[in-house]
Amino acid sequence: MKRTANVPPNEFTPQWSKRKFATLIVSLALLAARLLIFQLRRIHTSTTAASVAQKSIAVLPFESLSEDKNNAYFASGMQDEILTRLTKIGCT
Repeated sequence: MKRTANVPPNEFTPQWSKRKFATLIVSLALLAARLLIFQLRRIHTSTTAASVAQKSIAVLPFESLSEDKNNAYFASGMQDEILTRLTKIGCT
């Protein structure tokens, strides 16, 4: 080391130790990794939602309004039949 200027003893001079510098670098790397992961999840979620929205159909369950509880299977059977026939249609 070579002294370049006289510094008064009461003047504050910041000191960067190797440990402080390493802590700073690791903290910045972790922050960058978190931001990258957050961005990748956001991109993945938006593309997945867009692709599902383009090729999706919903069949809501039917409700049996009949007084006869023995015919309740009919509503469930109709829903199953519609779903079965829709799966046979090719998505283009």
